[in-house]
Amino acid sequence: RARLRHLRNLGIPNIPKRGSGNTVYYRRKDLLVTFVALALQTLGSAPTISAEIATFSARYLEQLGSQEEDTFLVVMHTSEARSEFIGWLIKSAPTVKRASLSVNSIGGETYAFIVLGAAEAARFATNTKAVASSVINLSEPFKALPRKA
Repeated sequence: RARLRHLRNLGIPNIPKRGSGNTVYYRRKDLLVTFVALALQTLGSAPTISAEIATFSARYLEQLGSQEEDTFLVVMHTSEARSEFIGWLIKSAPTVKRASLSVNSIGGETYAFIVLGAAEAARFATNTKAVASSVINLSEPFKALPRKA
């Protein structure tokens, strides 16, 4: 409950406050964004970074149902120089659909990528000099949600 309340204070999910005793309605997007933020926290990301990446992911979630390949969120924490990392990304990652960068307060950087295909996500997570990386399959939870919402 505490993690959910903290995320709510950070704007995840982005729904209006209805007051005590009133029903709140969640859309599919709200549930998936909350799932992403909680999964990232479970994998060790700070709540602010998790909320930022979940918000970044939300912009792409509408297209998930139309993808033939599974879609993955790859998050990498790195202290490597930005120019070197961006150079690697440009030459070796043609299946990246979206990318985001967050500068951490302790000096490192966190990159988030929406990637098509499990093989590409695994290559992404293992071929860089990232301090840590996480991969979340976005397609499976999205497909499990009811169509009407």
